[in-house]
Amino acid sequence: MLQPQRGSHLQNGPLSDLDSQRLFFRRIFGSDDGCPTQLKRISMDILKRCRGLPFAILTLASILADVPMLAEKWKQVHNSIGLATPGENMNRILSLSFHDLPNHLKTCLLYLSIFPEDYVIEREQLVWRWIAEGFIPETRGIPLEGVGSACFNELINRSMIQPADVQYDGTVQSCRVHDMILELIVSISTKINFVAVLHKDQDETRFTDYKTKVRRLAHQSNCIEKLLERMSRDDLSHIRSIISFDYVKGIPHLGDFQALRVLDLGSCRSIENHHIENLEMLYQLKYLDLSRTSISELPMQIDNLRYLETLDLRGCAIEKLPASTVRLQNMQRLLVNRSVKFPDEIGHMQALQTLLFVSMSCNSIKFVEELSKLIKMRVLNITFSKPVDMVDEVRKYTDSLVSSLNELFNLESLKIDPEEGCSLDSLMGVYLTFGCLKKLVIGYISRIPKWINPSMYNLVHLELKVDIVREEDLHSLELLPCLLYLQLEMTDGSSKMLTVGSEGFRCLRESQFIWKNDGMGLVFLEVPCQSFKHCIFTSELTKQ
Repeated sequence: MLQPQRGSHLQNGPLSDLDSQRLFFRRIFGSDDGCPTQLKRISMDILKRCRGLPFAILTLASILADVPMLAEKWKQVHNSIGLATPGENMNRILSLSFHDLPNHLKTCLLYLSIFPEDYVIEREQLVWRWIAEGFIPETRGIPLEGVGSACFNELINRSMIQPADVQYDGTVQSCRVHDMILELIVSISTKINFVAVLHKDQDETRFTDYKTKVRRLAHQSNCIEKLLERMSRDDLSHIRSIISFDYVKGIPHLGDFQALRVLDLGSCRSIENHHIENLEMLYQLKYLDLSRTSISELPMQIDNLRYLETLDLRGCAIEKLPASTVRLQNMQRLLVNRSVKFPDEIGHMQALQTLLFVSMSCNSIKFVEELSKLIKMRVLNITFSKPVDMVDEVRKYTDSLVSSLNELFNLESLKIDPEEGCSLDSLMGVYLTFGCLKKLVIGYISRIPKWINPSMYNLVHLELKVDIVREEDLHSLELLPCLLYLQLEMTDGSSKMLTVGSEGFRCLRESQFIWKNDGMGLVFLEVPCQSFKHCIFTSELTKQ
């Protein structure tokens, strides 16, 4: 059984023989002495071929973890490497590890050749691009996102990608591609015309000889416009992905990209409204990222993009979505700024799973009521911005919001933030039930609501900002059965020292406590678990 890889970086220099053995055996068997007797000799022979290089050791260990524990099978792996110089050995090991992958994982890995060296790749963003490209195989009973995340984790376990950010629960949020792996997959992608990468200071005429075979175009330079201008309409019709990592003036002939599935122009501030004319003609588009551009409005016919699954508009100047947006029946992820006004009939978007952000001040009560129809919703971020002196208005919105939230049976993550001058105290006396909720963030409320209690049996992540915490409030939190992370901020300087009982927070792995006075604090009678990290902060954020 392959043991999980938690580290995000590997040292470059060779390891000693003893450290090489430890890394190799722990990766495959989980301990220094877990190697069966019949495999010890061949293991030493394999380690000699690695010459102490940590990346080579981990790569081969990942392969051998799936090989039967028979000496002759391990000898076959050993013989496939052969005798060569250290550099040649490494290339053979990497090639062997790539060809050992299932076909769908090979495709997923090759896609990473679009990213620059040392680029931090967000897991969620990557998985949804894989889905848009059709790389993720359908598995009965499992959502495509779940299958995609499993593919991501498998590449981590096989040491083909390296963790960059690992959460308290072991979830890898982002990754990097080791430069040797990147060199390998870029070489393979170029040979089979899987991806064409236009680097900085590179002449776009290099692509002229095989431009009709370009399927995915990633540009890390500012001359993509020249390249696209040189290509005919027929050439453009073959391109499935365009991804920008640099300044770009625009995408010529946008309507001619009839096969385009992924268009990512995120962070290209030069992109304005006229650059996305004919966007609605990209009928196959599934993934559209216009975040941090200068776009201020979408085409009125945005509903022509009937297959669109992800739309990211965060950080751009859009204040209102077209009425036709609600007819995007396949939309699963809609990411916008806090100030965006939605069409009232959002309940028509039955496939929606992630919605960031929803502002109560920008949208009607009808819109809030329509949220109840989005029964597939899993991630929802809300900004509550009705002034506290508007009592009747606050109550109407609160009642509608609570009613809608109680219908979202699949909700896993909920964040509610008040804007300045507002309070969430209207949520204190309500009745909320969250059977599937795993993450809850409440920006500010005077006390811990009674509906946050042990009945939230799936809750693993909780962030609260409150005026004061009383013993009975803390006791309810202590009994949350699966809580792994707790961040608790107290704004009232009169709070006193609190004690966590010996049975409290039994699963807690990480906590952060923020308060105003030195007399406030928490005392743990017993450490919750071996992996517990207790982080305490004062109001000046001075770690104690």
